[in-house]
Amino acid sequence: MQKSLTKNSIYNVIYTIANILFPFATSIYVSRILLPVGVGKVASAQNIVSYFVTLAALLLDKVVYYNISNYAVPFFYACTGYFLIVKQPEKDLHTKLSYRIKKIFNIYIIWSIVYLPLTVYGWFIEGNKTVE
Repeated sequence: MQKSLTKNSIYNVIYTIANILFPFATSIYVSRILLPVGVGKVASAQNIVSYFVTLAALLLDKVVYYNISNYAVPFFYACTGYFLIVKQPEKDLHTKLSYRIKKIFNIYIIWSIVYLPLTVYGWFIEGNKTVE
């Protein structure tokens, strides 16, 4: 275990140093090859790409997090409505109610488990400490 830890630490130091030195070496080489006009074109293209990446990140967050998670409650209502109208053999009132409550409760628990990580993500990671 100790050898593995030591070896991993050495590799981590080498990796960190390479991450620091590699951009210096490549930036000097690239600036000599591209000249100032080429470097400006690359910077302009990177700027435009960064706008698209930011826009995509915002849209994907809205589409994936908000729109898909907002279907949980309507889906729950649709499923409970379906299970309420399913034909059952004639039984007494207590048996019918307990049977239906078990069906509804199972679906509710499943969708609560599906929806809980999204809620925790929205509350704690995005900083929304209150329910909206």
